[in-house]
Amino acid sequence: KPWQILLAINALMPLVALYYVMKKDKIKAGLSIILLLNLLFWWKTAPDPRFAAGIILLTAALAIAGFKEMALGLFAKTAQRYNNALRLLLHSGLTISFLGIVAMAILKIELSSADLVLPRPMEVTAVKSLLRTNVPILIPVSGERCFQCPIPCAPELNERLRLRGETLEDGFMIE
Repeated sequence: KPWQILLAINALMPLVALYYVMKKDKIKAGLSIILLLNLLFWWKTAPDPRFAAGIILLTAALAIAGFKEMALGLFAKTAQRYNNALRLLLHSGLTISFLGIVAMAILKIELSSADLVLPRPMEVTAVKSLLRTNVPILIPVSGERCFQCPIPCAPELNERLRLRGETLEDGFMIE
């Protein structure tokens, strides 16, 4: 999955941060440490990629750039020969990705929402209407979920359910 690849790339970030600290590049070291702290906070509070997509992408990009810079610094002579090839490969990959996205838009190809940040649309539940104290209460026909149903919807009708006042805005209570 794409997120697993990006998270694996993010695992390089501590090495890159350490490299920038040793190189005394305060801006890149600070940014690397801040991104690492953000990743740790995200992992501790809500480890679902859709909640930290920007941080994950930014950290992966900085990790790749930092790893390339670290490799170029360590293997300067050898890397100089392959620098143009690496640039060509990177630009080719970005161009192919961009053209793929444009082609998908033109051909109206839909991606599975499992691979995207946005959740799948919720299913519409079939409901039946039961009258309770002059207010129709919607009850699901099958199951007990009221996804995408108008309010008021309940999994089952409670015989003790009453309106607090005269309108729906006043709310309900159980007697």
